Amino acid sequence: AKTVALDEARRMGVPATQRDVFLDADADRGRIRGRLIELLQRARKKGQAVGICHPFPETLAVLKSSLHLIDAYGLEAVPVSALVR
Repeated sequence: AKTVALDEARRMGVPATQRDVFLDADADRGRIRGRLIELLQRARKKGQAVGICHPFPETLAVLKSSLHLIDAYGLEAVPVSALVR
């Protein structure tokens, strides 16, 4: 289903953004890592990308072991508030 929240927020002048990648739709570490790579590739291509996730043990383990990839892709992690417009 297509969400209208972003369009409505912008129409009303409310700062908003949307996610690019949902990292842990399932708790498989390999899939989470793959989605993280997808997020980093999108960020490099577009200049920014928003990823969302749950604080699942599997997700946190993947994020912790993959932090070096942010630098490897030449990116910087920022709070989503820095991307809201």
